[in-house]
Amino acid sequence: MPKMTGVALIEKIREIQPEFPAIMYSGYSNKIDANSAAELNISYFNKPVNVDKL
Repeated sequence: MPKMTGVALIEKIREIQPEFPAIMYSGYSNKIDANSAAELNISYFNKPVNVDKL
């Protein structure tokens, strides 16, 4: 998504559907981490994903 981050996309969707469940899977851990995702009520996994966490 060249013009929007995953967080921005989830925020836009939640403007329409506030209870939208979201899981974020990212390799860009410098832009979001588990703590900031939790604040947004987003389940978050870093690449490569730990299968046990799924």
